[in-house]
Amino acid sequence: MILVISKSDKVVVNTYPEAFEISELSNGYPLIVEANVAFPPEFYALLKGIKDVPENVKMRYCYEESTGFYENPNWTEPTGNLYGLTEEEYQSIKDEVIEEIRQEVMKSVE
Repeated sequence: MILVISKSDKVVVNTYPEAFEISELSNGYPLIVEANVAFPPEFYALLKGIKDVPENVKMRYCYEESTGFYENPNWTEPTGNLYGLTEEEYQSIKDEVIEEIRQEVMKSVE
């Protein structure tokens, strides 16, 4: 597994499959080719060959080569929806989108 680690607090920011290629942009930023994403090396470290990665590792865990994975001391379990809406607003939008998708599916079946 490839880990993207925040250098300041060692938090696992993202993960990518080991098979993904890492190259370097002209500005020196490492590029994960298949994901088409680069990270500024002054803020992030890319580590390859990491084994035994916990589930739901992003933001929840930190990683140091000397000690391995440990729970992020600043991690809090997300509550409610991720958009800062009231439950009523969130449910209304969700119901509307579901209905739009249902109508589109019905059109394609006709």
